[in-house]
Amino acid sequence: MGFFLLLFACLLPAFFCLQCTLPSDFWCDHPEVEHLCTGSSSYCDNYKLSNPTGRLSIKLAFESYCPDSQAFVVDRLYRQFINNPNVSSIVDFKAIPWGLATRLQDGSVACHHRERECVGNRHISCAFQYLPTFDQKNRFLYCFMNHLLYQGRITDGINDCFARVGLASASDFVLQCASGPQADQLQRIDELDTQKILNEPRFVPYLQFGEKSSLHMQYYQVMLAEKLVAMSSTLRIPSRTTEASSKCTTPPDFWCSSGAITNECFSENQCMTFLNGIYGQPVEITVIYDSSSPVSRDYVTNYISKNLLQQPNIKNKVRIKLRSAALSLAEDRACAGRNGTNCHDYAIQECIANKVANKQEISKLLHCLLDSHQTPGDMHLIWASKCHFMQENYNINLKEDVLNCASSLEWRVHWRRRLQMEASLTPEPKSADPWIILNGFSLKSVQSHAHILHRMICAWYRGPGHSRDLCGRCEYEPTHC
Repeated sequence: MGFFLLLFACLLPAFFCLQCTLPSDFWCDHPEVEHLCTGSSSYCDNYKLSNPTGRLSIKLAFESYCPDSQAFVVDRLYRQFINNPNVSSIVDFKAIPWGLATRLQDGSVACHHRERECVGNRHISCAFQYLPTFDQKNRFLYCFMNHLLYQGRITDGINDCFARVGLASASDFVLQCASGPQADQLQRIDELDTQKILNEPRFVPYLQFGEKSSLHMQYYQVMLAEKLVAMSSTLRIPSRTTEASSKCTTPPDFWCSSGAITNECFSENQCMTFLNGIYGQPVEITVIYDSSSPVSRDYVTNYISKNLLQQPNIKNKVRIKLRSAALSLAEDRACAGRNGTNCHDYAIQECIANKVANKQEISKLLHCLLDSHQTPGDMHLIWASKCHFMQENYNINLKEDVLNCASSLEWRVHWRRRLQMEASLTPEPKSADPWIILNGFSLKSVQSHAHILHRMICAWYRGPGHSRDLCGRCEYEPTHC
């Protein structure tokens, strides 16, 4: 049944007839998508079964005195993860204080930011040994890195931060540990763990999701909370088998990011087919909105407009389609012959969507209506006095064509067609407002990306002159720029 639904959906312009154009982030979020994009359910089942607790495993390689490490922990990790129990509760997190330090031939350690960093790293390694819970470790990490960021003394930082996590009596043990052989042993473990994480180019902070790392993972430093929630939701979807045939712990977002990950989690040939298929194709985002909803209007006029429509640097990488949500049958009956003010507004929008040939032009004109809309029923006047002038190639007849359509029964013909199209969205029906369709696919999991779409374009697009390796590099590693 699912196959035929998807086949039927290909009759709609938004779908790309049985070709997987959906970013790999979503491949394991629905059975129909699994089969279309991976050819079976085995790859996604292996991933879920290899993470049996349903908790994501994340490691962070960092340095105590690295400005980028300090900024990440204090400004991003704390806000998005440490101080966000909805996120920290779904992740197994480990911070590893070694970074770009090197061990010399005589066994001594040379740290990236000189001796003070070696001392700071040793104290963090020891502190983690004396903190029994993940929450205490994470809160100590934030407190101590914040202390070093503002040039505080290491000893004062240990005493203050242990007091803040409720273990003031243990701070003396940490100070003693840091100056002795126990710290040497702990740092050797951190050294080995870091070697497994860092790839070329080598820099910190550096995140690893699962048991393999990739440069592509680092972009998620700037949207960590949203992506962790999305990844966790994928893991909570039950697998259909009980035994894994691989040890893939890497989220599908990165299955085509490196040879090592691809060989463990997916298929090199299928990655090549997918990447070749989307190369040079703009990411297509359709936003179905309810013009009578303030939340929906605000999403379009503020987030979508400012972050996507008005960004010339991504113009060739994304297509934005705005579409007014179809009135429900109950709403249509309530119109009482189209006397309701919301029906006036809907009729104007529906007529614009069907009278204008250029799809990008439709979005621009609808945005004009939403941006100027203040009271129910005013879109008729806004169109007549303002928005029809927004046409790029001005059609003198369009103003009256739309008004005539909206004041007759013609708009209802278009409405019925849109109602049928919305009812046939696959693989999942519209269940919220606004609703985002990505490359023709209607999925609940896409909705969790509603406010990071402007960032995800860089990760999802493949084309000439574009490198995913550079996505967000100057944000998560500003000293590089």
